[in-house]
Amino acid sequence: AIAEAVAAPDPTPPLARAPMCESKEVCLTLVDGMLDLMPRSVGLLRERADKPLGGGSCGALCEMHEPCSRGAATCRHGAYDNAIVAIYYTKRGRLSMAKKILDSLLSALYRQGGAAATYAGAVNVSLLASSYGGTSSDTGTLGTEGVPTPDASVDTGSNAWVALAFAHYAAAAQAPCYALVARDILRAI
Repeated sequence: AIAEAVAAPDPTPPLARAPMCESKEVCLTLVDGMLDLMPRSVGLLRERADKPLGGGSCGALCEMHEPCSRGAATCRHGAYDNAIVAIYYTKRGRLSMAKKILDSLLSALYRQGGAAATYAGAVNVSLLASSYGGTSSDTGTLGTEGVPTPDASVDTGSNAWVALAFAHYAAAAQAPCYALVARDILRAI
């Protein structure tokens, strides 16, 4: 009976067995480091890191495509994901990191005839696509030709989260122009 108990697999899920952080700040610092190292393109974080986690132990059926393995158009930089990261950075007091993400989104929000306008309070804000493409070597601007859009559908929920990200940043940075962006998005929704 003892040998059977020793040989039995541990039923506890792997994350439950992971070591605990010493403090909340230690855990958040780990998250900071992971986000800071995420690949970026046109100022946005890519949804998946360079190293795949694998799809499980089901053999070839679980093989997952490498991120961006089928070209820049398959590198997703989601509006929702980046809004959440911008809110996280804002709440952590890392305003410059949040601003980089939000400023990248501005050019896609305020387009006139295909060219980016750099002002808020515009009447015709363009809601964001669900995701944008590109690789870390791309230096284009969102909302312009040459920046692929793997999912060009407009998702109301993602745009609402982007508006929240602008509102949180505006309050924390005391930057009222960013609050205007939030209002423009919500008006368009």
